Amino acid sequence: MSIQSIPSAQDNFAFQSISKNSDLSIGSLSVLEIMDSCEFIDLRTTKTFDFVGHPEAGKQYTVIGFSLSGKAAALKGLFNGIISLGNPKEVGLTYQADLDTYVFKYYQKDQHIAIGYLQKIIKMIESEIRFKAVLKKVIENIKAFDFSQQFLRNEIFN
Repeated sequence: MSIQSIPSAQDNFAFQSISKNSDLSIGSLSVLEIMDSCEFIDLRTTKTFDFVGHPEAGKQYTVIGFSLSGKAAALKGLFNGIISLGNPKEVGLTYQADLDTYVFKYYQKDQHIAIGYLQKIIKMIESEIRFKAVLKKVIENIKAFDFSQQFLRNEIFN
């Protein structure tokens, strides 16, 4: 009796290209660079301000305006729900419905906190996009299987 190599589950998994998590190892990128590299974030405006009335404090406040694009545009309700759950006190993320724009605000000294928060949100949205893509493929496969079954029944009994 010979031992046959059994293909790994990864080789047989039909949704392999959809189901893999993207690596969010951002390294030393800034908030702006992370947003710019994200496929579903469309940057609109960026501004950096010195601390009002106290430039000697050396504090800089960054405001980034963006919108959701691509597959994430359909997930605006989920995105709004995530940001309504709250954010770290050092970071502000709000939605301006009249402009259909999100505003992300933070002090430069708190950039590491802003990056962590942004990474969590991006990962949640990417997971939802991936889930919907896999679900769509599963539904398509079920429909194709049902069609095949119906065709076979018709051929056998007719």
